[in-house]
Amino acid sequence: MVRVAVLRADSVNINDTTGTITISLGTHPVPIPQPFAELLSQHLRNRPNLRTAAGTESPWLFP
Repeated sequence: MVRVAVLRADSVNINDTTGTITISLGTHPVPIPQPFAELLSQHLRNRPNLRTAAGTESPWLFP
């Protein structure tokens, strides 16, 4: 959970052409299977807790 809590939003790559979503947890991106890919995509579009000092510019996946 510690690694998940410190993930940055730029660790997630959404390929608009193929519709695949990958996440970089180490050196190589890992594909995210459905239905988790859709949940992650929704989370990125509507990240909660953006009323902090960083606001919408927060680099964290889970601010």
